[in-house]
Amino acid sequence: MDELISLMKYTFMQRAIICGIAISFCAALIGVILVLKNYSMIGHGLGEVGFAALSLAMALNLPELTVAVPLVIVAAIIIMIISQKKGESGDVTIALVASRSINIWCNNYCSYFWFWSKFL
Repeated sequence: MDELISLMKYTFMQRAIICGIAISFCAALIGVILVLKNYSMIGHGLGEVGFAALSLAMALNLPELTVAVPLVIVAAIIIMIISQKKGESGDVTIALVASRSINIWCNNYCSYFWFWSKFL
């Protein structure tokens, strides 16, 4: 216990505790809103889109974040457009976009290595 208290004399630890508390309050508020609007799977769905974008960037030898961030933002916008225009549940459109991104990733990534394996 004394070790934990002694760590609090550092300013970066004090700031980390304050930021952690602030983030936990914001996450609790945003989480309630997302669940009530049927967007409870948004983190999972956009995580899959981000994974597909990162692997695509690595396969094409491009900077990862400059590819992944715009694609995740576009996927979030697509989720919002589909759920508002079609009237579908938020989780349905998240599953639709996430599964499509994994499908695109598998097609591009696997065909990329299949193509180059012929020449190696």
